[in-house]
Amino acid sequence: MSTASPCFVGLDYRGCGRRGEPGVTWFDAEFRTELPLAPDFRTFVEGLTPSAAFEDTP
Repeated sequence: MSTASPCFVGLDYRGCGRRGEPGVTWFDAEFRTELPLAPDFRTFVEGLTPSAAFEDTP
């Protein structure tokens, strides 16, 4: 799998329309796949983990 694949995270308004609350989705244009990440932006942000949580501790 190429790391240069055109992937992006976006607000997905397809299910809610212009005035609704969009979900957050991962899109992979090369493989034409989608992965829903959260039902709304607030849930997405609240689910983020600080990068420090992934650092090795001695």
